[in-house]
Amino acid sequence: MVEIKNFLESSEYYKERLDTLKKRTLKNKLIALGRGIDFFDGERVNGYGGYVNNGSSDRLANLILDKYSLNTFSKVLQINCEKGYLLKSLSESNAKCKVYGTENSEYAISHNALKGSENLIKSNLVQIPFKDSYFDLVISFGNTYTLNLSDAILHLKELNRLSKNFTLISLATYYTEKDYWLMKKWSLLGNLILREEEWKLVLDFANYSGDFFYVSAQTLGLTSD
Repeated sequence: MVEIKNFLESSEYYKERLDTLKKRTLKNKLIALGRGIDFFDGERVNGYGGYVNNGSSDRLANLILDKYSLNTFSKVLQINCEKGYLLKSLSESNAKCKVYGTENSEYAISHNALKGSENLIKSNLVQIPFKDSYFDLVISFGNTYTLNLSDAILHLKELNRLSKNFTLISLATYYTEKDYWLMKKWSLLGNLILREEEWKLVLDFANYSGDFFYVSAQTLGLTSD
């Protein structure tokens, strides 16, 4: 888990994040809401600043394969899979997993590596159209904390329902008031930025027992200095 978390928050991007943080305003959050071209392939201040397959998905896929011992019989779902690069890497790895993705962005679907596959489905985050216990691993990066509290709980319950083995999510947290406001400014779509003990209450309430890791101002290298 530590390896996956560290990879996703790689320190090579610290300076770039700081430069972007200084520029982000409410206007950029409004632009990002639609998760369209401006969010994925527009200016960095509005989202990814060009979301391309640079090989990082292969490295992340290998970390996930090692962590969960996936094989050719494994079914993996990524919720809001964006352009599908991670799923494509998992499907083309030595394990050759069976991959499925959901997305609520028409732009991401139309530019998805799985475009045309019946395993790529448009869906929201709280009603996901698959059978109970259908997947060996369900991944939901950067989704839970974009929701309000009641929908976040529904999302966590959906993860419980869908997976027969493993789930993996990320959660936004803070440790000081300064950290909180740094995360609020940085996160374009984040709504729930809670302390770790508060997240544990939410996870318990939803009966979520899967894997998770925290994203914070410290892990992202954010500072107001």
